[in-house]
Amino acid sequence: MKLPWLEIFKRKRAESPPVVLPPLEGTDDNAFYQITDDSGNVLDDATRMVVPLFSYPTKPGDPVRMLGTGFFIAPRLIATAKHVVDEVLDRTAPDGLVRQKSALMTMVRRSNSSAFEERRIHIVSTVDGCDVAVCQVDAGSRCEKCAPLRISKAEVGETVFTFAFPNTEIVDRDGKHVLVTNPAFYRGEVVEYYPEGRDKYLLSWPLYHVDFHMHPGASGGPVFDRSGFVIGINCASMEPERSIAYVTDIENVKHAVVSNVTYGNKPPMNMTIGEMIKNSYIDPFPQLKGKAVFKHVNKINLL
Repeated sequence: MKLPWLEIFKRKRAESPPVVLPPLEGTDDNAFYQITDDSGNVLDDATRMVVPLFSYPTKPGDPVRMLGTGFFIAPRLIATAKHVVDEVLDRTAPDGLVRQKSALMTMVRRSNSSAFEERRIHIVSTVDGCDVAVCQVDAGSRCEKCAPLRISKAEVGETVFTFAFPNTEIVDRDGKHVLVTNPAFYRGEVVEYYPEGRDKYLLSWPLYHVDFHMHPGASGGPVFDRSGFVIGINCASMEPERSIAYVTDIENVKHAVVSNVTYGNKPPMNMTIGEMIKNSYIDPFPQLKGKAVFKHVNKINLL
């Protein structure tokens, strides 16, 4: 779906100076990070793997809404937080796959280009009892890179970081809606792990307490260990102390359902992420060809 009224990341005309968003509190220095593929090739951007999610207006006068962040875990599959997409979902479907009250969109950077392509999200699967959703997206040019998932738990005191889109505004420029964003890294440590949830009501599923700044809009973004494995999904932070934050354990994603999966000679079927990993549709390790891996080059040694 093309959005002729929405110019995103395009050079503005000379008479329209670009909108610059200053860094948010807790933003880390990009120089501390290197993004490489499995062959060791350095990539200059993370926006083929980590993407913004926004709603497409279905009625005249409805605004474009920036919802949060997501990331690819397999071709055409984006993981995010359930609360990021919840407001546009219709939960009346009996098959566990929820439909949309308004359209969901994302933007993915093209291969070997600074241009972005719009990708429509068609189906969203949510996981009961925790803040996880998986989105099925248009094929587009298949330019996405996929984040490797970590199987083991992160340890208390371990360095972790996120890359996300909290610093985003939709502005009116020359009669057009323009999405202006400054995605960034935010780094901290694991403070505590709650295998049964922090409490019985608000955060009742397995999650981590971390101490990096998690601003609104970062929700749904991936949280990496220093080697580039995803340990969790940004969930919530406490106001006004945004550095008291909570991250859903990535293991919860295995319960999300993907529709119309073809396996062998069988007809298309619904399959959970866990079943897809078991059947080698998704490899949780970063050695797969075509995977993009974050590598934190600011090594910390204990003396």
